[in-house]
Amino acid sequence: MFELLPPDPVIVFENDDALVAYKPSGMHTCGSGISGDPTLLDWIVSLRPGIGALEGRGGREGGLLHRLDRDASGLVAFAKNDRAFAFLATAAGEGLFSKSYDFRACPSGAGLRGSAPQLASPGGIEAAAWAAASTGIDGSTLASLAALAVSGGGCLVSSVFRAYGPRGAKVACAAPEGIPAKGGWGTVEYSTRILSASFDRNEKVLAGSARLARGFRHQVRAHLTWVGLPLDGDLVYGGRRADRLMLHARALEFPDPTGSGTVSVRFPE
Repeated sequence: MFELLPPDPVIVFENDDALVAYKPSGMHTCGSGISGDPTLLDWIVSLRPGIGALEGRGGREGGLLHRLDRDASGLVAFAKNDRAFAFLATAAGEGLFSKSYDFRACPSGAGLRGSAPQLASPGGIEAAAWAAASTGIDGSTLASLAALAVSGGGCLVSSVFRAYGPRGAKVACAAPEGIPAKGGWGTVEYSTRILSASFDRNEKVLAGSARLARGFRHQVRAHLTWVGLPLDGDLVYGGRRADRLMLHARALEFPDPTGSGTVSVRFPE
């Protein structure tokens, strides 16, 4: 699937209040682009100048509602007017803005440095068994993960976060029930639900999907690394080398600002 994604941005959905665009891997969402290259926000504003004129969060991001890591690909939403921005920002704060991701990862027993504990287990899987399977890369617990995801509605990974590493460029996780007393940990719990997982024993690759309703910087990348599944192409968090970061924001779902139901967008279909 990752090989079939287009190299250029595309507007995927638009109505009077909101716009959803596809951002390719390697493009910044906003801020300073790569070697002066346009960001996704730059590209959108060149087509819809009114989005850039919105006050938004009071900075220079106009109607941008959320960010996507530079090396990830996928869907990003923008409000087209101030009323819609206020409505959708509130919905996101209330956990009503759902994002779904596709990923590819390679099992590892390392966990996430700076976290407490360093290696966690997804909800519903016994910690010792998960650690043994992750270290041995035998696929047995990963197969159990896939079965749980299909039959039980997914496996939940939940934590609080803190900035970690030089200049706080990375994040680390702590279990909500055992937050260390010191270390600059946040107090808000964030959750990533792994919805599906398929393990290739020959390639030692787990392909899956995950969903979150309230996001933190690097959340999916950090949560998957924390449970021993660093993403391919994610050298920041210990993943294997690849042509790109194997993380794609495939779907968004949010309440329509007009109050007429829910907007659901997928790319590609």
